[in-house]
Parts: sequence; C-alpha cells; structure tokens
Amino acid sequence: MTDMKWYNVANASKYGINEIQYFKNAEGTVFKIDTNWKWGSLDVSTDKDISTFDLTGTLDVYQSFDEAYVNIVHDGTDEYTFIDSNGNEIEQTEAHAAFIESYHEDGVNFLYDEGFDDDETAVIFTGGFTFEEATDPSIFN
Repeated sequence: MTDMKWYNVANASKYGINEIQYFKNAEGTVFKIDTNWKWGSLDVSTDKDISTFDLTGTLDVYQSFDEAYVNIVHDGTDEYTFIDSNGNEIEQTEAHAAFIESYHEDGVNFLYDEGFDDDETAVIFTGGFTFEEATDPSIFN
C-alpha cells in the first residue's frame, strides 16, 4: 500500500478558485452559492503521482483527492442562483432578493432555519494551480 502524501495546492492566477455550495429544501428547491475566491490554498492528501496533473488546467479538488482542508481563501465574490426541483434556474424576484439579504445578515443558520440542508460542495481551481509538499494538517489540532 502506498503512503498518503500531503500537498498544499494554490491557485496560479487571480480569481482561480470557485467554491460552489448547494443547499436543498424538502421541496427540492436548491440555493446555489458560487464564490469566486481571488486567492487561496488547500491542503490535500493523495497516493497519486502529482506529476500526472496538468498544472495549467482545471482541478476539481474533492473529486481528485482523498482529503482536502481549506487553509485560507480571501477576497471572494458571490453569485446566487435558485434552482427548481427539475433542475431549471428560477428567475429571481424581490422575495429571492430578500432571502439573499437575510442570508447575508444571519449566515448559513438562516438557510437551516428556512429548511435548507447542505447538499453538495465543490472546490474547483481554474486557470492553473501549484503544488508544494505539506504536512498533515491534523497533527496541528
């Protein structure tokens, strides 16, 4: 069995990290938050040969690695989308704008209070990325 190795992966270009969070309610409506981070890095573990990764391409972190922990992300811009149970984007109304404003005021707890649960999260590097050897972040806890 190959030992897992830890790496720090960071974006190579400005606004190169997309964190996409999906929250779903009982009716099947999805609230999608797409945050485009200006800079950041994650610690990831894998037993794969990292030389096989195209450092100039796109990287879906959670699909590519066994474990991933966010180190830091900053200067993000958010885009919000509502999706119906059939997967179609919902045109936003004043009620949607009020929902987003309440989310800004109360954070993720507002979503839970409104009946939305975590459904899925993806972190995708675009425009290239870098790798550096790292230490297992759990040893610092």
